[in-house]
Amino acid sequence: MTTRKRHKRSRHSVSWLGVLALEVLVYAALVTLYLVLVLRALRPVLLSTAQHHRAVYALLSVGLMLGQGFLLEFLTTLFVGLFVRARREEGLASPALEKTLKR
Repeated sequence: MTTRKRHKRSRHSVSWLGVLALEVLVYAALVTLYLVLVLRALRPVLLSTAQHHRAVYALLSVGLMLGQGFLLEFLTTLFVGLFVRARREEGLASPALEKTLKR
């Protein structure tokens, strides 16, 4: 009986580690994509605005940071939700994991 409890605990630990690893991978991929696509595309505009209109540049920079944060949070929540849903359908998600992610 103790062996079964240990097995369940380790399986739940793997679930948490899997979700954490997935979240880190998704964040890394999205930040890299953001840096390569968005900042390269906006580089001339940002440089020109930084030199000539500092206040506009500051607002634009803050807007880009907020937009990136909201988009990263939304996409990561979506991908982790899909991962947990797939694990739930396989019967591998822990009740504690589901309860935490519902918050």
